[in-house]
Amino acid sequence: MGYNYKFTKKAEEDLEETYNYYEEAQEGLGSRFVINTFQKIETISAKPDSYSADSDGIRKTKVKGFKYYIYYIVKSPIFLIVAIWHTARRPFQKEERLKEN
Repeated sequence: MGYNYKFTKKAEEDLEETYNYYEEAQEGLGSRFVINTFQKIETISAKPDSYSADSDGIRKTKVKGFKYYIYYIVKSPIFLIVAIWHTARRPFQKEERLKEN
């Protein structure tokens, strides 16, 4: 059995905003983004320690087919998704996201 997960409020907003952006750009693309994101979350759920952690304990992995990373923290028995962040955006603001947890 895999780990359960939880989104922070900001990570939920990231997912919704990205879905809306892609859906406006091309019908169905937002749905594909969400599907690929949740497929990656299932992969994380099976082995959340598979991806290396930085000094803050934050791990990241890329969403297949999109230039987005899922940033998360393992807090056994769950992992907490703190951001879904575009690779070309300004650098990921870890401190901002960690404050809300």
